[in-house]
Amino acid sequence: MDPRLDHAIGLGMNCCPSDDKSTSQRKRPKRREGVELPNRLIAFPRKKIKIGTARPMIAGDGEKRRNAGTIGPFFVDPFAVRVSEFAQFIADTGYVTDAQRYGWSLVFHTCVSDKINKDKDCLRDTPWWIKVEGANWQNWTGQRNDGDVRANNPVTHVSWNDANAYAAWAGGRLPSEAEWEYAAGGGVDMIYPWGDMEPEEMAETPLRIFDGLFPNRPTGSVGPMDVDAHEPSKTGLYNLAGNVWEWVDDIYQVKSLSKSVKLKNANAKRDNLRVLKGGSHLCHKSYCWRFRNAARSSACSDSSTAHAGFRVFYDLDKTQVSFA
Repeated sequence: MDPRLDHAIGLGMNCCPSDDKSTSQRKRPKRREGVELPNRLIAFPRKKIKIGTARPMIAGDGEKRRNAGTIGPFFVDPFAVRVSEFAQFIADTGYVTDAQRYGWSLVFHTCVSDKINKDKDCLRDTPWWIKVEGANWQNWTGQRNDGDVRANNPVTHVSWNDANAYAAWAGGRLPSEAEWEYAAGGGVDMIYPWGDMEPEEMAETPLRIFDGLFPNRPTGSVGPMDVDAHEPSKTGLYNLAGNVWEWVDDIYQVKSLSKSVKLKNANAKRDNLRVLKGGSHLCHKSYCWRFRNAARSSACSDSSTAHAGFRVFYDLDKTQVSFA
């Protein structure tokens, strides 16, 4: 087994494992000035909010309701970053992602060939994650260049470092966890971005999650859908739940007086574990009920998988916009 994968077992949390391409964090990029911003941005006014939920489902993840203070104003892209948009960033800057630097990324086992599955180098505790040479942002399975046909899909196989670099190039940044939850629920303690109704109770499927018996018996296709699939949330944003996990800026921490939790928090700081929000196309209520607004996961800042992407938030002068 690749020692990086073996180390990932100790660092990986929940269903989003770190692949531990463990070099130090890349230098945080400076935000590019004078960028023409997209006109589709959604505005969120300054507001005092709480995050988390009074109805935690996975309390050990740190989902409990807590004060976040006053945040905003800020602006959010209604869509996760597309493959086509990331391609423009690469073309303009020559940036090399962490997956490309290391030569591999993690792919879900049903998405790779029988040969790769047979010879797989996988995570011990989550063997459905397979190390695939050549998997990266433009080659989702590592077996062919499928960047063109997936142009409107959210970009994946991007690390927290990569997401930061793109956001700075785009004139924005990654959100804090509090900002992400504010954008998802408007400051209201809702289970999902659309409210409290369970997906299976709705007339139309509101999100992309795993269909079937996880992890070996999918009854539908596996993989993300286009960034504009499904109806937008109550706040006007698309696919905040399911589809792909979204990196946020925060280091993963859980509020607790427990010695064991304090040790985990210290290790998270040491290993630069960053928070991911929203769940992905591989989440399922029976295994990973983390496509809720308050749910959390984490991974190292240079890790990449086939189900993690990001969206960009922006700081603009509050005099430039009026709030309804």
